[in-house]
Parts: sequence; C-alpha cells; structure tokens
Amino acid sequence: MDSGVRAWREHEDSCVAALNSIVGQRLEIRRLRSRRREADFLAEPLRNAGIGRPALEALLGEVRGFKARARGVRLLLARAHGEPTVHPRDVLDLPPDMGPASEAKIPFSKAIKLVEEGFASIHPEMGAFVRLMADRRWIDCRNGERRAAGNYCWLFMKSRTPRVFYNPSGTIYDVNGLAHEIGHAFSLQFYGGKGLPFGAWSGCAAVAEMPSGLAELAVRDAMFSSMPEPADRLRTAWLDMVTVVMDLLHQPALFELETAVHELRQKGLLTASLLKDAEARVWDDWYGDILSAKSETFWMDEISYDANECFWSMVYTFGTLLAVGMLAQKDRLGDRFYRAYVDFLSDFGRMTVEELVRKHFDADLSRPEFWRSSLGLVEARIDRFEKIIGTICPRSHD
Repeated sequence: MDSGVRAWREHEDSCVAALNSIVGQRLEIRRLRSRRREADFLAEPLRNAGIGRPALEALLGEVRGFKARARGVRLLLARAHGEPTVHPRDVLDLPPDMGPASEAKIPFSKAIKLVEEGFASIHPEMGAFVRLMADRRWIDCRNGERRAAGNYCWLFMKSRTPRVFYNPSGTIYDVNGLAHEIGHAFSLQFYGGKGLPFGAWSGCAAVAEMPSGLAELAVRDAMFSSMPEPADRLRTAWLDMVTVVMDLLHQPALFELETAVHELRQKGLLTASLLKDAEARVWDDWYGDILSAKSETFWMDEISYDANECFWSMVYTFGTLLAVGMLAQKDRLGDRFYRAYVDFLSDFGRMTVEELVRKHFDADLSRPEFWRSSLGLVEARIDRFEKIIGTICPRSHD
C-alpha cells in the first residue's frame, strides 16, 4: 500500500502536467462549443451517460444525506479486521477469516446454478437465459495457469449473441462477477430493439451498468439464502457492503474531487498543492474522523486521464442505485415487472434514462423519492449485515 503511494508520488509533477493539459483541453472544447448555448464541464459526461442534470442532483442530494451511514459501514468493515480506523488506501474486498467455507472451491457447475437461481428469482425466462448461455457454451470458463482471475462480456454484432469470459479462482466473489457479466449479456440482446445502430445505444452508460448491478443483487440474495454456513452468509453479505462503500461513499467522493479539479483548472493552472488540498477537503467531508491518515494521492491515480471520458464515478453510483430501484419496482409490479424491464432495455439508446424509467415504470428520477426508496432497500441490507457480523465477529461492534 505505502510502496504504491510512494511510486505515484515520484511522478507527481508528471501527473500535474498531464491533468493541466487534459482537463484544460476538455474545458477549451467545452468553451468553443458554448458559443450559442453555454454548457459547463458536466454537460458532455451527462449526455454520454444519458443522465439529466435534475436526476443527478436528486441522486447526489440523497447520497450525501446517506454518507454518515455509508461511513459507518466502512468503519464496521475495518473493525471486523481488528482495525479501529480506516486507512484511505485500505483494500476491503475480502472479509476476515471467519471459519471454513462450505466448499473449498465453488466449481463452475455450482456457480452457474447459483446465478441461474438468482436470475430466475426475477423471472423464469431470465433463469432460462443463464442455462442457455451455459448449454451453448457461450461462457468461456476454462482454467489455465496463464489466465488471471477476472470476467468480461461482449456481443457479436451480426448475430446479436453475447459471450462471457469467466476466469474463476473458485470463490463466491467469482460467482458475483459471473452474475455481473451475465447481467450485461442478458441486456445486450435487447439494447436498442431491432435496427438501432451500435453508436446510438452505446452512449447511455448509466443504464449499461444497471442490469449487471440488478443481476448481482438477485444472485447475492440467492446465495445468501442457499449458503448453509454462517461464514458463507457473511462472505455474501460482505459483498453487499463493499458495494455500499464503493458506490455510496468512495465514488461520490471521487465525483466531488473530479468536480473540484475541473473548477480549479477553470481558474488557472493546477499545482500539486492545490490538488492535495482539494482531495483532503473532499475526503474529510465524506469520511470524517474515521481515517487514520490524510488522503492526498487519489487525484493522481483515480481521476480520468482520458481526454474524452471523465466522471465515470457518477455512472457507477447512478447505476447501482438504479438497480436497487429496479428491485423496488419488481416488488411493486409483481408479474408485470419482467415485461416492463425487457421493454425498458429495448428502448435503451432511444431516450434518456429518466425518459426510460418514466415510460416503463411511471417513476420520476428527478424527484428524491425514487432514490430515497432505493436507499431504504440498501439500509435493509446493512441491517442484515450488522446482525450476522455481530454474531460471528463481536469485535466489529467494539
């Protein structure tokens, strides 16, 4: 951890120079395109994501109100590892060792069954799609010493058939990753309906991250219910909390940091001192007193250096809460949800995400109520996690 930070610090001047050039270019392009109608640096990222500004503001308002709860979750994960505070660079993917898993490694046959059960809990046709993917061998799950663990999904454009590359190490985290990619695969077959060119439906990133998030939620619930050992249930619930911390604490903080970087660049050239101070202010606001050290290096390695792509943090937060909102819609609509969901995906690329949700679910993303309802479901998952970790790991509540 510290060696990685030191490595970045050696290139501090290069990072400052790169950000001055790249952010400056974005701002200049935006200025030149604002001769008839003024637009700020968020205009193009919002357009690319398919998000309207009122929906983003409603989302961020509710997420900011939730940050104390998300901060408490982050501290709870640290205490489960015996740490009283949180280092800004702590990796939180894995829970502490709470005992043996029910299986040393989860084979692909078990992993695909868990995913199938999770998808089927939304609708039988979604479960059948998972089985079709497996039966047609559209999932490359071969193991090999030269294949690093990880997952990926893409689509053959001519046949409109997806493929998933799944390189597992045999843990429930791999099952979660498999669910994520098959969630993408399921949605790709519907995107844009028939006849809409790829370029039209590839520019709505906020919706693109929603089906994978919905798939993860459904499969984690299926895993939680089916796992016989408390330690396995903790590992599954831990994944929910990692999502809470990443998408409701870390990503919103990154969004505010990236916003601050663009605002500073509008006023003049960036310096390392300005960037460090901006990060320290943002992290202090979002993480409060739970940090054990000052945060001042994320501006170097988590701010986008792509001249054309930035503010991806808002896409992940938006997509995660939209996925949770879809679960709420499933409870509200019952048997009618699946048809509405498929129609929603089929209209992807034809309208903004607000228009999609309004048309197919009669909900308004520009109002805080939608996001507040989603956060209510997140709160229930936090309560579930606190109960199980309090039983298995009492020190987490010290």
